[in-house]
Amino acid sequence: MRAILYGATIAVALTGSVGLAGAAQLNLTSAQKQTIFQSVAGEKGQTAPAGFQARVGEKVPQSLSMHQLPSSAASQVSAAKDYEYAKLANNEVLLINPKDRQVAEIIMPSGTTGSAR
Repeated sequence: MRAILYGATIAVALTGSVGLAGAAQLNLTSAQKQTIFQSVAGEKGQTAPAGFQARVGEKVPQSLSMHQLPSSAASQVSAAKDYEYAKLANNEVLLINPKDRQVAEIIMPSGTTGSAR
């Protein structure tokens, strides 16, 4: 009985950690975030769909348009090259995994801390 319980506990632990790994954020440096933000600064932001809260790990609704990063940003920040972005009307830039549409990183305009989240 103990062996079955032990095995089930390990299976649950492994399954839980796999789920968390899929929602991992990119952990970009401030300089890398600034590079990406500046590369899309001239783009017009879009209004977030009603009820959508931009959070790392949150799935982006289909109504939110995603775009490929400019090649200059993708080459300078290689960790982000496989991600797409969406710029919101409040100037936040969301880096999104196009495979599962999950937010991997939120880049705030410089001068904001994000402490209100």
